[in-house]
Amino acid sequence: MQAEPVLVAGLIEVCRATIAENADHLCALDRAIGDGDHGTNMRRGCEAVSAEGESLSSLP
Repeated sequence: MQAEPVLVAGLIEVCRATIAENADHLCALDRAIGDGDHGTNMRRGCEAVSAEGESLSSLP
């Protein structure tokens, strides 16, 4: 099954925006058990995926 490119691009953007909006909270939660960088790393990863969004949308 192949996803619609517009749908994939929209999902990527929603994920990127949601993670960016909550990155500080994710870092705060991570500080309780780790090094406190989970939100930062998730935001960086989502931004990288978003930057490649157009090419990813065309994948099967």
